[in-house]
Amino acid sequence: MDARSVDHTGVRYGKLTAIEWRGSRQGATRWLVRCDCGVVKEVFIASVVSGKVVSCGCEHRKIVTKHGMEGTRIYNVWASMLQRCRNPNHRAFHNYGGRGITVCKRWEKFENFFADMGLPPPNRSLDRRDNNRGYTPDNCRWATRSEQNRNQRRHMKE
Repeated sequence: MDARSVDHTGVRYGKLTAIEWRGSRQGATRWLVRCDCGVVKEVFIASVVSGKVVSCGCEHRKIVTKHGMEGTRIYNVWASMLQRCRNPNHRAFHNYGGRGITVCKRWEKFENFFADMGLPPPNRSLDRRDNNRGYTPDNCRWATRSEQNRNQRRHMKE
């Protein structure tokens, strides 16, 4: 273990327990970890310590495989996005589908939207970086209320 590294051996982060230091490259320290499900894999320890990575991926696979996400916040965000763009009876359709805002083909399936966007962080909502473009992975982000307020059409030069 190099002098810059902290000894994480035996420390638990989410479903992961650090087993063995694997070295540092370009400032990134890698560790071998064991997930509660039994999988052992090498990870960047900073991602684990920060909480960005909490399992080997088994939790994400469980959610996507079972789906069962109707009624969750992420599912409601996805369903509302589709309604705004496709349902002429939706109260906001004129600001979305009515002016040509579309949802990319990939995001017609909830599982793909979820895989691309992940769970929304607290106090963030779905935002399009360019309000004149549709909902696509490269044009969407989770934004704070103030970021969204600054990104409204009335604040943008068209």
